[in-house]
Amino acid sequence: MSSITTQPPEMDTHQISSSIPESQVLIIMTGGTICMQRSPSGFIPARDFQQTCLAKMPIFNDGSRPSVGMDVVVNSSGEKRKYASLRTPPSLYDRQVRYTVFEFEELLDSSSIDSKGWAEIAQTIYNNYTLFDAFVVLHGTDSLAYTCSALSFMLQNLGKPIILTGSQAPMLELQNDASDNLLGSLVVAGHFMIPEVCLYFNYKLFRGNRSTKVAASDFAAFDSPNAPPLAVTTSMRTHVNWDLVHRPTSIENFSIRTNLDTSHVACLRIFPGIKPEMVDAVLQLKGLRGLVLETFGAGNAPGGQDNAMTKVLASAIQRGIVIINITQCLTGHVSPVYAPGMTLFRAGVVAGQDMTTEAALTKLAYLLAMPDSTPESIAKDMAISLRGELTSHSQTVFRHPEGGLSERTTTLTALGYAIAQGDLDKVKDLLKGANDWVVNDSDYAGNTPVHIAAHSPSLEILRYFLLQGASVHLRNSAGRTPLFLAASAGLMDHVVLLRKSGAHLHADERAVAEMQARRRPGIWALAGVGARSMKERDELENSNRGDGTEHANKIPEAVLVTMDSLPIEILQLICKYTGDISEVSLRSLALVNNDFYYAALPRIHECAAIKFYDHATLESAVNEITATPRWKHYKAHLKQLDVVTIPEAWGRLASPDTHVEPLRTPKFEKFVNMSEFIPDAANSNLTGKFLTQWRTPSLDATEPAPLLYTEENWQPLLELLSTLNRVEILNYAVGNSFPRCLLQALHQYHPTCQLNIWSYQNIAPDRPGLGNLFEIDLIRSPCLHAIKVVYPRGYARELGMTVSQDAIISLLMRAPNLRHLQVRSISGGSSIVRSNEEWERFLASFEPTTTTSAHLLTFCFNGEFGNEPIVAKWEEYFDFSNLRALDIGRIKSVSNVVKLFSRLQKLERLFINLADPISLDLNHQSVFRKRISAIGAILEYHGKSLRGLILEPDRGWYDEGRHHHSYPSLGAEDILTIAKEAPCIRDLRLTVERSKGDHDERLFYEALGMFPSLQNLTLDLHCKPRPSDLGHGATLKDGASWSKHRARLETAFINAAMDETLAKEIWNAIYSKQQKEKLQSLRIVPIGWDVFSHRAEQNIVFHLSRPFLLWKSGPEFDLKVVELGHDERELQVEIETINFYRDNMTRSPPKRLQRLIRSLWGLSESQMEDWRLHWKSFPLDP
Repeated sequence: MSSITTQPPEMDTHQISSSIPESQVLIIMTGGTICMQRSPSGFIPARDFQQTCLAKMPIFNDGSRPSVGMDVVVNSSGEKRKYASLRTPPSLYDRQVRYTVFEFEELLDSSSIDSKGWAEIAQTIYNNYTLFDAFVVLHGTDSLAYTCSALSFMLQNLGKPIILTGSQAPMLELQNDASDNLLGSLVVAGHFMIPEVCLYFNYKLFRGNRSTKVAASDFAAFDSPNAPPLAVTTSMRTHVNWDLVHRPTSIENFSIRTNLDTSHVACLRIFPGIKPEMVDAVLQLKGLRGLVLETFGAGNAPGGQDNAMTKVLASAIQRGIVIINITQCLTGHVSPVYAPGMTLFRAGVVAGQDMTTEAALTKLAYLLAMPDSTPESIAKDMAISLRGELTSHSQTVFRHPEGGLSERTTTLTALGYAIAQGDLDKVKDLLKGANDWVVNDSDYAGNTPVHIAAHSPSLEILRYFLLQGASVHLRNSAGRTPLFLAASAGLMDHVVLLRKSGAHLHADERAVAEMQARRRPGIWALAGVGARSMKERDELENSNRGDGTEHANKIPEAVLVTMDSLPIEILQLICKYTGDISEVSLRSLALVNNDFYYAALPRIHECAAIKFYDHATLESAVNEITATPRWKHYKAHLKQLDVVTIPEAWGRLASPDTHVEPLRTPKFEKFVNMSEFIPDAANSNLTGKFLTQWRTPSLDATEPAPLLYTEENWQPLLELLSTLNRVEILNYAVGNSFPRCLLQALHQYHPTCQLNIWSYQNIAPDRPGLGNLFEIDLIRSPCLHAIKVVYPRGYARELGMTVSQDAIISLLMRAPNLRHLQVRSISGGSSIVRSNEEWERFLASFEPTTTTSAHLLTFCFNGEFGNEPIVAKWEEYFDFSNLRALDIGRIKSVSNVVKLFSRLQKLERLFINLADPISLDLNHQSVFRKRISAIGAILEYHGKSLRGLILEPDRGWYDEGRHHHSYPSLGAEDILTIAKEAPCIRDLRLTVERSKGDHDERLFYEALGMFPSLQNLTLDLHCKPRPSDLGHGATLKDGASWSKHRARLETAFINAAMDETLAKEIWNAIYSKQQKEKLQSLRIVPIGWDVFSHRAEQNIVFHLSRPFLLWKSGPEFDLKVVELGHDERELQVEIETINFYRDNMTRSPPKRLQRLIRSLWGLSESQMEDWRLHWKSFPLDP
């Protein structure tokens, strides 16, 4: 038996097709010594580098002068420009490299580069990814290794070579290394499909995140101490070590992550005698989230007297700071073989293995920027090789030698037969005993295994090769990519899979593809090309030649793109935006043609809702999914499943025979959606939607509570979960505690599913853990992503003590992946006090854990008046450092609020209720103004980061149980101040105290137009004078002076009257003051109708208070207006009318109200018979 050889083939022709005459490479010039030239004031950048330097050198210019320029995308908006190009002479492989140089407008200083510069480079590569075969980046050498490492993580699922290079001496100097470095980079990039970010210097190609600068002036300035070079250039050829090449092993498209930020990480080098206080000073830096610690030898550091140094590090780790241990040595790795290193390991310091400092620092910054990252997940990922940045070990495989043919020929031939026969097991066996590079090796016709699999029957074999790191960008001897072959064979599923893996047609294939698309537009649309007439294409080519020929039908510069020529990505994007607006519109769009049908299919079937209230309706709801022809599409594409029980009716409908029936009808059920139960704060983080939905005020007087499901039979839902392919999100809004059987089904069939529980779970039963009560396993489940919990709290008089929250917090802290938490406390604490000891025994019965506090993204607390001390208590236990949305409910102490917000970091969305005292007489006005000033204090800390702000009205109670609405009474000047302090706010909700449309009210609306980034706005328009206007204890009963009461009613009717005309006026007042016309939607929601004690007055104001949605897709589009919840309101009016007038024997308002209505709108006797059809709003004052 002999081990498999690890040597590559004698020639690297398996990566090259000699029949392809040239490859296309984009050189991105960012700056650096390589492009400098002499000047009287010293070295300066040589602008127009291609013409100034490269065009004059025969090794970079064969003199062919390509007549057609190369398209280069020059900005993120997709603008393309033609750039002149050059060709290298033919290489040893009889291939040329055609290239052009794209220069940054503002060259980057290598010693001053930061994440912004890295993002610019990554974005340029992303914009041009489908136009070029490879990319070469010219860069200064000072920070070249850092940039290589950063880009290796920022460029995700990379499938093409990215090679960075520079020089120690400028190219225009007599003695330089620039020419060899750039030429070597071009040759490697244009000839070898190495899908990595690499660094080429002094004839060696290094993996970018393994390289480091080792010499300040030597030409051999870079090395890769812990990893051999990927390739070496000699006088004969370029030797590529294919066994070392790292390839993507997931089926995902190429993407970039540009939010890498090194401002939250630091690097510290340990030295003899370093004091713990020095290290602690670094770790106490504001905003620090990660530290790279360069230690002695194999990872050793002084513990300090009484282990002071270790304690400092352990304390920082407990605060959520991730510390990575890297050796100061040039070679070797961190290993806790000595006691000092083991002490660091036990304290929680993460071993960085053999990573370079540059790789460790940029990888840490990359992982910290990942959504939902936690110190635990970062520590885990730091030990895993993501881009080949650290050494991972593999086992050696042995087998008997075979036959007389070379191993390469034997393996490729056997693979070809296995693929053609659809034998996946045989393919796996062959790859198990072969070298890694065989997945990208090619046969006599230049076909790789992926080329063969692309037009073979088995989709699973193609998927398997892609998961092994096979390239989708290689071309065979005929110049064809696997995607072209799959589309030509008409294999739709193969095309979709290749596209998901980042495949695209090469520029040289598109002309032929466009011709084939005439006959089969559907399959070629999936491949990214549509049919275009030969005449149109010929005219376009002639116009590009610039030969002065006039055409009868000259094509304009912006060629009209028809629906059948749109690539699949554009079709899917159209479907996404259409689906966000209306599912009905999306279904209509799917009927346009086959291309739209296949693009819309996943979107239409990615979400489903199970709405029920008993076992029969549960079975029926499940059957609506599984027992229809659409089931196969749901099974393949469903990602989100909503499970909700229909809430009890908010009202009851009286029939003519006075029999009262629950308001649970098909007309009502269609109004019930999961959005009714998701807090706005959580919804903004989960879906990115903020203030995009509004429950109709007629039906949301109280938060809807889902119905209790009284049966224990969940079998229909369990069977559905067992048959779906992949559920990524399960939203649950059922009155029951989450059942154990559903949790077990998720763990078994969808272990990575995010579970969001939007019905309150009582976590404080008298006897926890028993019966159908709250399950501790739910909290410990890795699926749990969001939850709403309720617990009793208060003062137990019989025991003379206050209920402690510690047991509740201790329980919730056990949730490993909890990101969204809403807590509501209710009065009464005796029961939990009696069971506090039982709670302690209950929690102690579980195995001790090293659980750290959850890293919440959303926290909502709703309790009694004055929530800020309670929120501060929760902050002591939970990690709020990553908090992005906070709903604090009702606050009381301004100083406590300011202290709380001073500790939080960069909130993006804030929901706050600045509730005023029960009555606002003169003694309380100053107190309330202080609460308004709290807004300014909050904006001092978070104004620049805020993207969304809700200052919601508080729906409280006063005299005899009637409602009132309290809120900050803001004026135009207050709005201008907020707009200045929070310029990035995109989503805003405020309450407006209407004043009959006078000039001050108009100024308020115009001030809203001064928010520079405002896109979505919700205005709660309060129609009713506040209690302070009535005097303390005043009421609106019939016994009050009618003249005063009439005046108040007249004001309320005028303020409440809202129709489309007034809604447009308010929009225009805001929109006319916007400099950039960014406003996209405005929701106008009149409130205050429910404060009236007299039912007839309440019904009139309710009818006048019409909510509207206004939206505009862009400055060039027309404004659209729709009344919100019209059907719901009519149903509510019917209920109120029947219930109120059933005993009064009449459906007309009282005479006194009829006279007021007639005087306000000048209605005749006949019009008064149905006055609801003849009223209108009152205009704003100019």
